[in-house]
Amino acid sequence: MGTTDKSISSSSLMTGTGNEGQGTEFDGLVNLFKDELTACQYDRQISILMKLLKRFPNGFYVRSGLNGIPETIRACIQRINEGRMEFVGPFQQLLELAGQPFVYYKAQDSLHHKQCTLNILNATAEAMSVHHEKVRLRAVTTLYETVARVRAKDQDDLTLLRKHNEAGGSKPAETLGMQGSLGGSGAKSGGSSWHYGHQGSIRPDESLKYDKRSTLHEAVRESTVVTRLVNELKQSSSQSHDMLTAIVKGLRECSYYAHCCRLITNQGGLDQLFSLLEECDFRDYAVFIALETVWNVLELNPTAKELVGSFHYVSVLHQVLRSALINGYKLKEKEFRNDCIAVCTLVAEDPDNHPYFFKTGLTELVFIVGAGTEIGLEHEALKPFMQTIADEDFELKKLAWNLLYILSFHSDNAFFLRESDMLKALFQYLDVDCSTPEVVRWPTLQLLDLQYVAINIITQLSLNGARHFAEANGANIMLTFLRECMDLNLRNTTLRSLVHLANSENQAAFVEANAIECMLQLITVEIDLNVKRDCFQVISDLCAGTGPDQELARQQFGELRGVELLVPYLDLDPNNQTSQNLLYVIVDCVWNAIVGMPTNEQRFLELKGVHKMLDALEKSPNWIQLCLLTCLVDAFQSPKVVAQARAWSHKIAHTPVEKLLISLWKDAGSGPQEPEKAKVIADSQAQDEDIDTTSISFSLKPPPYRKPAPVTPVSPLLPKEDDEADPPTGVVDLLARVVNCTDLKTKIYCLFSHIGLDGHDILTFEEQKLLSEIRQHVDMRKDRMWEYVEVSLRDERCRPTSPDREKLEGAAEARTQRRDKLKHEQDTWREKEYAWLDKTERTFYSTLIKKSDDEEALKKRKHTGLTITQAKIRKSEMLKASFQSAQSKQKEAVWKQTQAYKDLPQPDPQTLDAERMGRRSPASAPIRHSPSLDSALSPSPPSAPSGDQYLTVTPPLELDALDQFAILEGADSDIPPSVRAFADRTPAQLGGTEGQQFLSEVEYGIFNGLKTLRKEPESFIPTLTVLKRKAVSEAEADGKDPTAVREAFDRAIKELNKMTSQKAIKIVPIGMTLAARDLALTLGLKGLLSAEDLNSGLSAASRMGRYGTCERGEPCDLYCFGRRSPDDIVCQLMVQAAEAGQMHQLFNPDYRALGVGVGWHRLYQYVCVVTLGGSFRDKPRPLQQTVHERFIQVMIGNKDKDVVIAA
Repeated sequence: MGTTDKSISSSSLMTGTGNEGQGTEFDGLVNLFKDELTACQYDRQISILMKLLKRFPNGFYVRSGLNGIPETIRACIQRINEGRMEFVGPFQQLLELAGQPFVYYKAQDSLHHKQCTLNILNATAEAMSVHHEKVRLRAVTTLYETVARVRAKDQDDLTLLRKHNEAGGSKPAETLGMQGSLGGSGAKSGGSSWHYGHQGSIRPDESLKYDKRSTLHEAVRESTVVTRLVNELKQSSSQSHDMLTAIVKGLRECSYYAHCCRLITNQGGLDQLFSLLEECDFRDYAVFIALETVWNVLELNPTAKELVGSFHYVSVLHQVLRSALINGYKLKEKEFRNDCIAVCTLVAEDPDNHPYFFKTGLTELVFIVGAGTEIGLEHEALKPFMQTIADEDFELKKLAWNLLYILSFHSDNAFFLRESDMLKALFQYLDVDCSTPEVVRWPTLQLLDLQYVAINIITQLSLNGARHFAEANGANIMLTFLRECMDLNLRNTTLRSLVHLANSENQAAFVEANAIECMLQLITVEIDLNVKRDCFQVISDLCAGTGPDQELARQQFGELRGVELLVPYLDLDPNNQTSQNLLYVIVDCVWNAIVGMPTNEQRFLELKGVHKMLDALEKSPNWIQLCLLTCLVDAFQSPKVVAQARAWSHKIAHTPVEKLLISLWKDAGSGPQEPEKAKVIADSQAQDEDIDTTSISFSLKPPPYRKPAPVTPVSPLLPKEDDEADPPTGVVDLLARVVNCTDLKTKIYCLFSHIGLDGHDILTFEEQKLLSEIRQHVDMRKDRMWEYVEVSLRDERCRPTSPDREKLEGAAEARTQRRDKLKHEQDTWREKEYAWLDKTERTFYSTLIKKSDDEEALKKRKHTGLTITQAKIRKSEMLKASFQSAQSKQKEAVWKQTQAYKDLPQPDPQTLDAERMGRRSPASAPIRHSPSLDSALSPSPPSAPSGDQYLTVTPPLELDALDQFAILEGADSDIPPSVRAFADRTPAQLGGTEGQQFLSEVEYGIFNGLKTLRKEPESFIPTLTVLKRKAVSEAEADGKDPTAVREAFDRAIKELNKMTSQKAIKIVPIGMTLAARDLALTLGLKGLLSAEDLNSGLSAASRMGRYGTCERGEPCDLYCFGRRSPDDIVCQLMVQAAEAGQMHQLFNPDYRALGVGVGWHRLYQYVCVVTLGGSFRDKPRPLQQTVHERFIQVMIGNKDKDVVIAA
C-alpha cells in the first residue's frame, strides 16, 4: 500500500486529474524526477517526457513555464551530467520547444508571461554547463531565439532611443544609416536614418512618451543570460565555429538592451569581441555579428567609449576596415565595411580617443576612402567597384565624411587633413562650375546630402587654416554657391558657415571677394528675419577690426548704401525673440560698420539713426540695452552724435535723453539680465585718455581722426598714480570681479560724461538725487574696490605692512567722507522737494480761500477771514457732504436694480443658496481690482495735490443710463470720441467663428491677446517691462510712492516666467459675451469695482444662465478699469492676478471658453469684463436677444419703450 500511495500513475500525469489549471503535467513529471521511489525510473521519465512533447508541438502553455518546464530542464541537466546520455535527444527537443512562443490558456496568463520567460531563460542558461556539445549548442540557440521573440513582441531600448532622436531629441549635425542604404538627409530622401550621437541609455523622462511596452522585456534584463554567454565567449579557443557563432548571436540579441550592454562591458565582453575581430577573417559571419554587437554596446553604454579608447582597440578597427576595403567586393562585405566606419564614428564621439585615430593611421585611411578619388590618389583601398552611385557606396562616402568631421576637432587630425588637400576636394562639391567626374556622377539628392557634410567640414578646417582656404579659392566658391543654391536649407547652412568664417583669419579673403555686396543683396530680397540676422552678422564681423581690410569693408558698406538699408531695422519691435536677436546684430553692425567711419556716420545722422537707437533703448530688454549703450559710448565721441542725442525726445512723454538715461540707471539690476547674450569684444581703445574704457565699451576701432571729447571725467576704475599699491595674493581676482565689462551703470555714467553732468534743470527732484549718485559713481566704484581689498586681506588673514595699512585707512576715511557728502547732497534735494510740496499745498489752500472769499463777497459783500486751518475744516465738510450724497444715490440705485432683477430669469434656488453660504470654489473666485495699484494701473479720480483725499466723488464726465445706452448703439452724444469708440459694440467680423465675429474690434483685440498669453506667456514680458516703466513714471508724476507699483509688476513678471504654455482659447460663445457686457454695463453705471459689490447674490454662472448653460467647471470674472488698449488691458489683468495670487486662473487648462464685454465707467471712464469658463451651450439666438433687450430696458429704467439691440 505504501508503494501504491507514493507512486504516480501515467494517466494522472497526462490528464492532470485533481489539479487546477495548466502546468499540472510538467509538475507531475517534476515530482516523478524528485520522488525517491521513481527517481531512477529513467525509461519511464523519458517516456512521459516524450508524450508531453508530442502533446504540445506548437509551444507550451504559459503556466507550464512558471515552474514545471524550468524544473524539468534542470532535472534533465542533472541526468545528463550524471552520464545518462539517453536524455540528450528528448532534452534537445524540450529546449527547442521552449524557444517557441508560449500559448495563453486563460486571459490571466498574460500577467505571468514575464515570469514564465524569465524562468525559461535562466533554466536554459544553466543548460550551457552541460558537458555535451550539441546540448549546449541547442541551449544557446534557444536563448537567442527567445530574446529575439521578446524583441519582436516588445520594443527594445535601441529602438526607443532612435525613435526619441528622430522625434526631436538630441541630434548631431548629420545622421548615419544603420543597415542597408543611407537614404539621404531626413524626410527629403525618404531613407531610414539613425543618429549616432546620444547620451547613453534612455532616460525615463525622455523616452516615456515612446515607451509603450509591457513588462516582458524586463525578463531579459533580469536573467543571467548575458553572464553565461560572456563566460562561454571567454572560452572561445575551445569552442567550435557553430558554437562561437551562436554565442555571438545571443550577445547581439541581448545588446539591444541598455542593461545588458552594461553587463557586457563590465564583464569583459568587449575585450572578447575585439579579440574575435582581430583573430578571425572579416568574411566570417561571426565577425559580422560581433561588429554589430560592438555597435549596439557603444551606442547604448557611453562608458564603453572610454573603455575602447586605446591604441589597441583603434588598431583593431583599422585592421578590420583595411581588410574589408582591400578584399571585400560582395554586397554583404560592403555593408560590413560601412558598419565598421559607423563603429569608428561612435568611438570618435569621445574626444579623448581622437589622438589614437591619428597615431594608428586610421585618419589617413578614412581620408583616402572619403576624398582620395577627388584629389587623384592611387591606393590599394580604392577599388573601381567602390566608385559607383549605389546606396552602399554613397553610404561609405557619407560615413567617411562624418567621421572626418568629428576627427577634425583634434589639432593633429585637422592639420593632416588640411595638408592633404582635403579642402580642395570638398570645394569641388560646392563649385557650381565643377566638371570633375567624381563629383558630377552623384544624383541630385545624394549630392545635396554630401554638400551638407562638406560645408561642416570646410567650416571646421578653415577656422585655423586661412592659407589653405585661400589656396582653394574658398571665399569666391562659397559666395557663388550661396547666390545660386536653390535649396533653402542648404543655402542657410552655407550662410551659417560664413558667419563662423567671417570672424576668423579669413576676413581678408571674403572682403576681396565682395562678400559685403553679396550680403546686402541677400538682405534686400530675403524675407526670413533669421537669414537677415546672419547676413548682418557677416557684415559686422567683416568690418570688426582696425586693419586695412576692415577699413575697406566699411567703405564698401557705405558705398553700397548699406547704411540706408540698415537704419529701418532699428525700428523693430523687440517683443519676440527673433526680433530681439536681429536687433542685437543690427546694433553690433552699427558698432562695427558705422561708428568710426566719417562718411557712414554722417549718413547715419542724416537718417536720424541716433534717435532710432534711443527709441530702441527705451523699449528693449536689458541685454540689448547693454549693447546699445556700449555702441552709444563709442559714438558719443563725435560732437555731432551728442548734438543729435540732445535733440531727441520721447515720442509720447516728450522727455529728453537725460530722463531716459536716469530711468535706465534706476532700473539697472532690477530687470531680467541676460549677460551671456552680450557680445563682449575684448580691449577697447577709445581715445579718451582719462577714461578706462575697458569696462565701458568694447570697440576695436580707434578713430585717429577725432579730437578728444570735451569732457574728461576721472578714470572710473583704476586708482590714481598716488593710490597705486602692490596688491596681495588673491586681490587680482577680486579686482576682476569689480571691473565688470557688462556694467550698465558705468556705461550710463560715460554717456553723461559726454552730455554733461550739470545744468539739467528739467529733471525732477527724485531724478536730481539720482544724478548726484551718477556724479559719484566713479569714486563709489573705487571705494568698492578698496572694500574688496580689505575683505580679501581679512579673509586671507594677512596683516598689511605699515604703508599699506595707512593707504587702506586713508581710503576708508575718504570713502566715509564721500558717502556723507552724497547723503548731504541727496538730503538737500529732498528738502527742496518738501519745500516745493509745501509751497504747492499753500498755494492750493490760498486759492480755495480766495474762491470762498469771492463767493461770500458776492453774497454778503464782506471778507470771510478764513485761515488755512479753517479752510481745511471747510474742505473736510465739503468732502463729507459729497460722500454722503453719493452713498445715498448709490443705495437708491442698488435698490432699484434689485427690484428690476426680479423680472429677469432667476438661477436655481439651491445654487444661489450655496453661493450665498460661501461654497464657491477658490479657483473661480473673481480677481478684484486692487486699490493699492490705482495710481499706476488706472487713472485716479481728481484729487488734491497732496494725494491724500479725493476732492469730490463726482467725476467731470457725467453719463446716465440713456447716454450709456447711446454709446452701445453708436449714436451721437456729448461723450468724448475715445470713450465712444472704446464702448462701441458693433460686431467687427474679425474672427472665424460666429462668436468671434460677434465681438467688437476692442473686444476681439482683448480675446486675441489672452489667446496669445496662454500660448506664449514669455512674449508678454517685454510689454510688461515697458508698461512698468510707464506706470512708475505716472506714479512719480502724481507724487506717490512707486514701490508698490514696481513690486506688483516684478511679481507679475516672476509669476509669468513660471507659467507653461497652455492650449489657446478659441471658443467664444455669444451668451458668455452678452453676460460679460451686462456686467460691464452694470459696473459702469453704478461706479462699482466687482460683481460682489452688487450684493445681488448672483455668481458668474448665474448671470450666464440667462443666455445658456455652463457645462464644465465653475466660471470666473476678471475686471480691468481705466485702460482702453487691448494689450494694456491684458497686462493689467496679469498684474492684478499676480497681486491676488490667482495667476493660475488665466492659465487654467480647464478654461476653454471666453466672453468679453467693454463699456464706460463712472470713475475710470473705461471698464472691461472677461468671463472664463470650461464650456458653454448657448440658448437659441432669438431668445438670447430677447433677454438681452429686456436687461437693457431695465438698466435704462424704461421698460415700456421698445429698444432694439444692434446684432
